[in-house]
Amino acid sequence: MDKQEIVGIDRNMGTDFLIGLIVGVAILIIGGIIPGIGAISVPTLPQSLSSDVTKIIVVVILASLFETFAFFDIVLSFFHNKLGRFGLKLPFIVAVILTSVVFAGFHYSAYGNFSSSSGSFASAFIMGLVFCYERKFTNSNLPGILTHMVLNYWIAFGSLSIVLG
Repeated sequence: MDKQEIVGIDRNMGTDFLIGLIVGVAILIIGGIIPGIGAISVPTLPQSLSSDVTKIIVVVILASLFETFAFFDIVLSFFHNKLGRFGLKLPFIVAVILTSVVFAGFHYSAYGNFSSSSGSFASAFIMGLVFCYERKFTNSNLPGILTHMVLNYWIAFGSLSIVLG
């Protein structure tokens, strides 16, 4: 696998883009229809991130890029492939669950505690599962990046109507 395939710059780039966009919007719609599914609270943002442009650059673009590469390339690969060097080969589903727990734990400080009534930890865990499988089935980070951007946009601006309206 070469570096271009990892980031999604290949002949399937258009399909990867559409998958990421469709999955992101579908998650927002499902979350709006079924209470508790999309219960992601809006983290408290520092005053330095109060402008809309800064939110878009830091929360929507940079966080989506960093988290996708860090968790769904590095961490997922570590659990699924790299542990084999130490004699421990985990099945993909176990690697997905562990990666999703780490992803949700990373968001722990922004979202509150494990028993939060908003269900944010559980939502972040579920999104980790989605991102892992997007990565696996498309062999690209592009769908995960775009899905993550759609969700972070919604979180940063706190309204489904912004995305759909």
